[in-house]
Amino acid sequence: MGKHCRERLADGDHLGIEVGADAASAVSLDDIMILDDARTRALEFFAQLFHNHAAVRLVATLPPPPDAEAFVAETFRGTAFAEFVRAAEGVPRDAINIAALAAQHAQDQPLGLREVRLAARDWYLRDKHSAISADEAATTLLRLLVDEVVGRRRSRTFLLDRSPGPRHAVIADLYDARLLHVLRRGLADPHRPGTLYDGFAIDYGCYVALLLGKDAARRPHARGSWLTLPKGVPPDGFNLAHEAVDLEAL
Repeated sequence: MGKHCRERLADGDHLGIEVGADAASAVSLDDIMILDDARTRALEFFAQLFHNHAAVRLVATLPPPPDAEAFVAETFRGTAFAEFVRAAEGVPRDAINIAALAAQHAQDQPLGLREVRLAARDWYLRDKHSAISADEAATTLLRLLVDEVVGRRRSRTFLLDRSPGPRHAVIADLYDARLLHVLRRGLADPHRPGTLYDGFAIDYGCYVALLLGKDAARRPHARGSWLTLPKGVPPDGFNLAHEAVDLEAL
């Protein structure tokens, strides 16, 4: 956003405002409501969100569940609600649309894992991927990232060096399109103190087809899961520079 608020003039001066110095940047719900391995905040938020929405509609026809916990128990099976929150990637609008599609798959039954995953795939194809389909640079880089991170590394999380590069503007476009999600910002490399890294997750919808298949060996595993923990501290011996994705080499 900052590049649209300030323009460099021919004499080297600037016209406009600088985000961070002249105006505060907005808080991103994506950074707060993404489900990780330790926090329950995202689960509680989305449970209350859907209970509030459903109660208003149900009260005209039948008594709604008394609270958010009861609503989740009646509408989701097993671990499907946690998977649903993970699929929403912290974005309430995406959560509402995924829930609507999942309900169509489940018909009059509680939502299970398969319905959530089918809905997440449908929403990714209908909304997120279609939004960048005309952008060749973005679609190409996304495909290369999925091939490298999900396909070769069997992961969903990855690191990027924050040093500017030709493809970093495309990364910003993929983030704006909700196809990449920031998990950690400004991770310092103890071996290269002047280098910082950001930790990302590829959108759930990009790899959910693997979860729907029967070949469990091809599914992404928990490599890099330390990025989703509250402290975000890499394990001993983890080499940030070695593990970071080299965008220009893809």
